[in-house]
Amino acid sequence: MKKKNSNPLNLRYELKFISNTKNFNQIKNIIFSFQNVYKLYPTRTVNSFYLDNELNDYFNHTVGVNNRMKHRLRTYNDNNMFIYEKKIKKNIFNFKEKEKCSDINTVRKQLNRNFTLKTSYQREYYQFKDNFRITFDSKIEFGKLSSSGNLLKKFVKNNFHIIEFKGEEKNYTNDQYLISQIMKDFMSLNGKFSKYIYGIDSIYNSNLLK
Repeated sequence: MKKKNSNPLNLRYELKFISNTKNFNQIKNIIFSFQNVYKLYPTRTVNSFYLDNELNDYFNHTVGVNNRMKHRLRTYNDNNMFIYEKKIKKNIFNFKEKEKCSDINTVRKQLNRNFTLKTSYQREYYQFKDNFRITFDSKIEFGKLSSSGNLLKKFVKNNFHIIEFKGEEKNYTNDQYLISQIMKDFMSLNGKFSKYIYGIDSIYNSNLLK
């Protein structure tokens, strides 16, 4: 794997809002009503292939381990170039280590992990003034993977969207207040959410916890 970047000091926060289509469109209109909100990147399809070891990452998240991680391979717009990401959670903040790679089976063997879940969604990227980034996720799909990464089955979550605010740890307190003002009519939608946990629960849960 070719290293892309690794900076454990670059801690950031993530505030997520889970929405139906009606609220999603209302929230977008509110955010776009502010000045100096601009698009960072073209809208693109994000594909993530998660790897786990006996679902240890899953269970660490569900029981609330403060310092935990997730492993995934990511591609954009069905590009054949994969990016390996290790997302590390430190209490309420996180950071990522990333490396470019082309052979996903080599990565799987190096990590001693197996594929479990694929997620695919359409993402829009925006910058809110100089404060924080905002992403809008829609057309969200989940797929069960074989241990080697073959897609076994999938389902689409309709009327389901994710709005996410992301910024630096040092700005968390001030940004959190500003976000609460922007989202004041929708704060009930704020909460912890992981596509990986949701996908595993939805696809495996009939046998997982027996």
